[in-house]
Amino acid sequence: MRVKSKLGKVKYLAVILSMLFFASCANYKKATSSNSKKEEKIVYLISNKTNLKKKEGKTYILVKKGPIFPSCKGSREDVAVCLEEKVQQHFARNFNTNLASKLNLSPGIKRIYIMFKINEKGFVRNIMVKAPHRRLKREAIRVAKALPRMIPAELENGQKVAIKYSLPLVFYVTK
Repeated sequence: MRVKSKLGKVKYLAVILSMLFFASCANYKKATSSNSKKEEKIVYLISNKTNLKKKEGKTYILVKKGPIFPSCKGSREDVAVCLEEKVQQHFARNFNTNLASKLNLSPGIKRIYIMFKINEKGFVRNIMVKAPHRRLKREAIRVAKALPRMIPAELENGQKVAIKYSLPLVFYVTK
């Protein structure tokens, strides 16, 4: 019985880490310009508080710099990848993996959807979580609140903007 619980924890952690990696694809979209160089640009979903034109209630714009995790450095693409990795590492290190096994959830794949905003000052705000149990929801909120202050995203004119960030956690519950 002890081996099963250790194996379950390892599976749980492995699934979380892999899903965090794949979830990073949902955080930004890549678009190519019509230039002959076909330069890639990152498109971020920014807050509707800006004075930019809106389409269907959402504003899409090319930002000069995306949000930067405190220890990330390098090119625009490097800091985008670094941000994803650091957020994934933060959740992997701080999320209580034992909690799911204590809740007597039915065996199978479980998902937690986390969405938050990195505001104009670099703080994580407006955390929304959908989880199969309220204790998992509270744990996800706790871990998201513990994220460090980041360098906020900026437009071409230097205006700081809020960026929405989504992160699905997927794990497997064993008996």
